[in-house]
Amino acid sequence: MVTTMFRRSRRQAIFALALGIVGVGGVLASAASLNIANSTLGAGTTVIASCDTNGVSLMYTNTYTPANGRYNTTAVTVNGLNNLCDTKRLDITLKTNTGASLGTGSILSLSLPAGTTSATVTITPAANANLVRGAALVISG
Repeated sequence: MVTTMFRRSRRQAIFALALGIVGVGGVLASAASLNIANSTLGAGTTVIASCDTNGVSLMYTNTYTPANGRYNTTAVTVNGLNNLCDTKRLDITLKTNTGASLGTGSILSLSLPAGTTSATVTITPAANANLVRGAALVISG
């Protein structure tokens, strides 16, 4: 009787331990999926619209400004755009390492004739190139 009771309580303890491990794993997995979802909603560096599922690359145009003795980022060329993004709106924000905005630009309606896969956006105000650490990009419409 004692042996049977010991086996039963041992099984219950093992089951409770396994259930606890699965529960903690589920909480950790849930937290990870929230972070991933967050970056796809625009908290990350780049958001790719459904019209362009393979991503884009950015090329910065920097111009020396003698008045302040530094280079400023005055435009960004977005390369690798899919032609399905034609007529959609493009918005870009240059940001610092803390996420603060340095300058923005928009194209209200992309014009991507056949064979064209890039668009250049003017940044206003021109951003101090030394402070630019990333960009947030949205294609919508």
